Amino acid sequence: MTKRKSQPSEDGVVADTGNAFNTPPKRKPARKGVSDVNNAMRSEWAVAALDTFARVARMEYEDDQTRLADLLADLMHFARAEGSH
Repeated sequence: MTKRKSQPSEDGVVADTGNAFNTPPKRKPARKGVSDVNNAMRSEWAVAALDTFARVARMEYEDDQTRLADLLADLMHFARAEGSH
């Protein structure tokens, strides 16, 4: 199994170039306390979650596609059991 590493830009932010008329893009207001979170960080969290799931579910030697499919299916089972489907 190879380690996955997301590749942020030098400043860690993905640039948004706006639209064809060069107007600034509209941005959603950031939730309190998460203004410095970017997609590269979210990707790292997902990798950590997937690796932890694979270890707990004894799937360390399965390929990434199988591990992800199993995790998503288990999360859907959890959501349905909790009544949030």
